[in-house]
Amino acid sequence: IQDLGPFGRADKTSNLDESWPPVKVANTVNGKWPYELQFDLSTICVYYHKDMFKRAGVPDPNDKLPEYWTFDEFREAARKLTGTGPAGQQWGVTGRLSLFNAVAPLMESNGGGLINLENTKTLLDRPESIEMMEKVAELFYKDKLAPTAQEARDIPLFESGRTAMSVTSPERALWYRERIKDFEWDLAPLPVSSKTKVKRNWVQSGGLSMSSITTQPEAAWNFLNYYMSAENLVELMGKPSRGIPGRPSVKNSLLRPDQPPKHMHHFIDAVDFGTCSVFTNFDEFNKILGPASEAIYDGKRPVAEMFREIAPKIQALLPK
Repeated sequence: IQDLGPFGRADKTSNLDESWPPVKVANTVNGKWPYELQFDLSTICVYYHKDMFKRAGVPDPNDKLPEYWTFDEFREAARKLTGTGPAGQQWGVTGRLSLFNAVAPLMESNGGGLINLENTKTLLDRPESIEMMEKVAELFYKDKLAPTAQEARDIPLFESGRTAMSVTSPERALWYRERIKDFEWDLAPLPVSSKTKVKRNWVQSGGLSMSSITTQPEAAWNFLNYYMSAENLVELMGKPSRGIPGRPSVKNSLLRPDQPPKHMHHFIDAVDFGTCSVFTNFDEFNKILGPASEAIYDGKRPVAEMFREIAPKIQALLPK
């Protein structure tokens, strides 16, 4: 792929400087940018069943705003919300938290992380990362706050009121709006470390780039520039709630005051303190992180031992 900077600087309609900061960092190679124009971004927050929270006497996580709830408060809520409810067996959390996009910012908030902000070094072997991962893992292999694969089967857990919290991306809001009609639900920010209270999140983006061997670079640029225009992103991403638009100027087109969740803005707010990581081989990255996560969540391997084992392998996949 090729550097799109010369095209953008020569085209006054491109507004090339309008970029989300975390994405710009990840999209810069050897001082040149952008190599890709973004159409959407995702961050991670917590969808929660407001009625279940009320029945269990669990405080609404948004009552503390502008402070964010802590991981200890999130864990206590999950514990109180696991047990028996109107629909039978219920759980505090829909499933295990992804180490890549949910646990990584929790570790960052605690002073560690998966990858540093500069995308040059893994922080997995830091004590702060290990400490947070141990707390997260205990929710599942020790406290049993999420259903097993056999218990979950193909049941729409959050939509049917079987689970109280679902930790996922903004696109899920559209799915829930179409399917949840009989209870109240909302969105809470990702918890912060109980020790530091520092707000952190994960950012990933999708976009388009241009081949370095294209025979029609001007035509390709015209398409990319139109497709990623603010006007198009409103219609393509914002209004249908497919994700946070790739241009900050139209970010609020994602919000729907007339539809749940009331606090959809948490996804947008999270971009400001999010980390966007890049790997030279994402498939290899998943082959390392996936089995490691399973071993940790199953309680088969200690976090410290596992993290110290895979840290050099993750480091090898970071851009030099």
